[in-house]
Amino acid sequence: MNGGGTTAEEGERANAIAGFIQVWTDVIFNEQWNRAHQLLDAVTASNTSLFHTNQEISRLGVVTHNLCANPAAPLELFRRLLAVAGKQQILEYRDPGSRRNCFHTAAEFLGDRCDVWSLLLQARPAGVLERDVHGSRPLDILTREIVLREQFLHSLWPLQQVQTLSPYWESVRRLLIIQYSLLQRGSNCDMNSRDSQTLVRLPVLHACFALPDVPVELRQFALVRHHRQLVVPDAYCGNLPLHWAVAQPCPDEEDFVLVEMIRLAPEAARVRNRDGHTPFDIAVAHGSRRWKSGCRELIQAFPECLLFPTLLSFSTKQDQLIESIPLLLTELAVKDALGVVFCTLRGKPDLFLNPR
Repeated sequence: MNGGGTTAEEGERANAIAGFIQVWTDVIFNEQWNRAHQLLDAVTASNTSLFHTNQEISRLGVVTHNLCANPAAPLELFRRLLAVAGKQQILEYRDPGSRRNCFHTAAEFLGDRCDVWSLLLQARPAGVLERDVHGSRPLDILTREIVLREQFLHSLWPLQQVQTLSPYWESVRRLLIIQYSLLQRGSNCDMNSRDSQTLVRLPVLHACFALPDVPVELRQFALVRHHRQLVVPDAYCGNLPLHWAVAQPCPDEEDFVLVEMIRLAPEAARVRNRDGHTPFDIAVAHGSRRWKSGCRELIQAFPECLLFPTLLSFSTKQDQLIESIPLLLTELAVKDALGVVFCTLRGKPDLFLNPR
């Protein structure tokens, strides 16, 4: 008796799931958005535990991928779909072959849908860090889409592409901010905190240089399209894009993007952030730059940055008196800042005698 009842219940459940998914599939592939009310009715009629096994969630994950692949999908359908089961569970699904999650698919097809990105990022921010079978993150895919569109639009309408692609750049900005927050604070970061609310207002050019592994093509186009932000301090820590950039490691001997930043706005090298640090101070503190990868241009733009104790300011605390040079050098070596100092001296041995 009980076995038969269980079998009947399982059959009804399977039919309900199949019917629900079929409605979603028809609406998505045929773009029959006027039938959206049927979806809403199906969601209302089913309880929130309709999809709770791994197999059932996987089937629903396929539908989510299909929805993310349709640029015309209404935002309300995304909301209803995520409401059927736990948002975290649905968005954890990854295609078995490509290993892509919904963020990868959205990056390819919904780059200009800021409304959808806001919903997905709020539901499961950790998804932006996952890589597909080729090692690509959602950011990498979105970068390729932007680069292709930028190149195409530039060949047709050089003066109009900024406004046309602004939704794509806003999606990039939000994705980068979430990724930065996750790397700094872990998967349990609270994006509703006061500090996070300041972070979410980070301009797109600043965000492009806040992380070490942002595609260089994205930074190049961001610099072209948003160069006016070069002299705009952010509300998060008073940094200019140059402050963010010099803190990142340079994979090549020369950083042409950084050189271009200083060429476009040399006055940025003189600006101090909220903590009173110039870009050269930050380069010394992080030990991330050498003579040909930024130090030369920073010094040329602001020779006064070499004046003592600016060069060694990161070796001591604010209230600590300088007592001995060996102590300073020891502390600098710990932070790898000594390498910046030595490489700067090697590139310009007479800099303290004639900094200009």
